Amino acid sequence: MNFTFGLMIESLVAVLLLITIGYCMILNRRLKRLKGDEQALKATISELITATEIAGRAVAGLKATAQDCDGTLGERMRAAERLAAGMDRQLKAGELLLSELIRSGALLRHLASSHRTYAARRERFAAACAVGLPDARVHGIQAGLHLVLTFGDGFDDQAASAALERAGLLCEPLSSYYHGERRPATGLVCGYARLPETLAPAAVEVIASVLG
Repeated sequence: MNFTFGLMIESLVAVLLLITIGYCMILNRRLKRLKGDEQALKATISELITATEIAGRAVAGLKATAQDCDGTLGERMRAAERLAAGMDRQLKAGELLLSELIRSGALLRHLASSHRTYAARRERFAAACAVGLPDARVHGIQAGLHLVLTFGDGFDDQAASAALERAGLLCEPLSSYYHGERRPATGLVCGYARLPETLAPAAVEVIASVLG
């Protein structure tokens, strides 16, 4: 009986030992997972600290930029206010001057004089074109400050305008005023507002010589 009781005691001790070993193995695995989680937690904390530092620097830079913008915007606003005040004074002075010109009749005399001057220049330039450019058709002689010269189909007004500019005479190509798919008309748009009557024949001679 003592032998049996001793065997039972030893068996119980063995079972308890096995249970202890199993529990130790489970505990070991849990410790390993905990240690791995600790490393991951440390890495996460490190990344969070880095991100916080970057965010702090970004916020500081944003604040500095905002302060600069406030200073620059304030200066621009003050400059705009000064400009607006200056323009307001000029407008008021212009209104007073215009009122005086109307009251005194100077504006009417100036308009009449300008009309006579431009009409004379238009007529002289149109007459010179009729003589020096017999193949050209003259348009726009009734009003405005430009004459349009057309030369029929096939006339390259872009090349002609460039050649005249090289010769010292500015005439815009008529085709450049067209937009869209419509086939543009060609010709030369010639301004005469600053062309004295005495120089009209010479200007037409330049056009004739360039166009050949």
